[in-house]
Amino acid sequence: MRAVYEKGFNATLFDSIDKALTLSLGGPTVSTLYYAVQATRNLPKEQFQRRPLDVLEGLKAILGEEGFRFLEEQIVNRITETFQVPREGPVDLAQAVEFAKYSFLQC
Repeated sequence: MRAVYEKGFNATLFDSIDKALTLSLGGPTVSTLYYAVQATRNLPKEQFQRRPLDVLEGLKAILGEEGFRFLEEQIVNRITETFQVPREGPVDLAQAVEFAKYSFLQC
């Protein structure tokens, strides 16, 4: 079950994050940010799909709270869309990930 979860949920979560970043910032900027995450977190890019929460932590550390806030909204929107999470009111990133996990495990 864990392997299915890591490969299925984590990969889909990372794809949602990546798509939100690319649509918001453009490919070259996202590549630069990913390089910085790799360098500062000692996280090879090959591991991004298995460790999407570590990628988010790295991005937050690089951009700071204020810088990350704009991207967080875009990421939350993409996660809720990808995992078909109903939104009733504001949802933060941690809530979106938890709702997405629940949605994923229900399938």
